[in-house]
Amino acid sequence: MTADHVSGGRVEVGIGAGWWEREHELYGFDLPPVGPRMEALEEQMQIVRGHWGEGPFSFDGAHYRAHELDARPKPVQQPLPLILGAKGGPRSLRIGARWATEYNTVMATAEEIADIRKRLDEACEKEGRDPATLPLSMMTGWLVGADRDELLDRASRLSRWKGEDGDGEAYIAGLRPSAILGTIEEAIEQLRELEAAGLTRIMGQHLLHRDLDAVALMGREIAPALAG
Repeated sequence: MTADHVSGGRVEVGIGAGWWEREHELYGFDLPPVGPRMEALEEQMQIVRGHWGEGPFSFDGAHYRAHELDARPKPVQQPLPLILGAKGGPRSLRIGARWATEYNTVMATAEEIADIRKRLDEACEKEGRDPATLPLSMMTGWLVGADRDELLDRASRLSRWKGEDGDGEAYIAGLRPSAILGTIEEAIEQLRELEAAGLTRIMGQHLLHRDLDAVALMGREIAPALAG
């Protein structure tokens, strides 16, 4: 919460049930079956929302307990943005509709986004919630250039970064259909299709971390084109 205060209320908390077995092995965390993980996740979301709200908070669940917990400092933002990361399964949609301020999925095409949005709306309605109050966002690959030559240059550098042969065309051919890929105009067209399908926000995975020109391109050319 210190970061939320220092930033003037810009922190957003993301939470999920876990998925990568190797990561759990490396850190020494158990990775239970999906059912118990989802049960624990729902309790975690209630606790996060409750103990960062106003006043003391008590909770008695199957996995966690809290008694008169009054954690401080409280967030600047009330309620604190709580993003649920999941892939559109029915249980996660229900949990998101009940507890999240945003539902975030990964690597989905516009057609898949439209399907998740439809089912998320239905889950909200079952919970008595206005679907318009629960935005849908996505994390996906991002590879964009000002023109084709710049795009291929970035693709070649990514290929070499991954230990491959630096063939930009081959790297592009191997990307998921969900990736935001192409020139500025092509990227804007893809983003507009996703917006029309019901996507509110996108988290682009820009993996050339020292390539700040690519970040500037997003802010200078792409974001303003979508702002209207």
